[in-house]
Amino acid sequence: AFLTAVLLIFVVLFLIAALCVLGLVILQLLYRYARIIIMTVFAPFILLLGSLPGQEGAITGWFKDLAVNTLVFPAILLMVHISSTMLVGALAEEAEHLTGWPETLAGLLPSFAPVVLGIVALIILLMSFKVPGIIENAVKGRK
Repeated sequence: AFLTAVLLIFVVLFLIAALCVLGLVILQLLYRYARIIIMTVFAPFILLLGSLPGQEGAITGWFKDLAVNTLVFPAILLMVHISSTMLVGALAEEAEHLTGWPETLAGLLPSFAPVVLGIVALIILLMSFKVPGIIENAVKGRK
């Protein structure tokens, strides 16, 4: 009974942490989407400015910013998909221990593989916050 309660608390804490991080990722994606819309609205003015002699860098910078903001979406969504697949696998593995008889150590302790899998999934989800910076460094050549 005690082990089941501990596992249930662990599962609930993992779900709360994953939902909080996922909410922050969604806010980051909304921010990038708003930047794409604002850049699109001001595109004619940027192109007009870039047509002036000596201002060619404005168009190049605008295209690079637009490319970064656009490439962030598939990269972050890939990381979210990988981490959610791992997290669901970890939670499904723990759900077996909550409903059935654990198969390790003569039924005394569940396997730690779901715990490690859940922690790795949360780390991957947290790493998705660094994706825009990584893409920006790759596209713009900054260090």
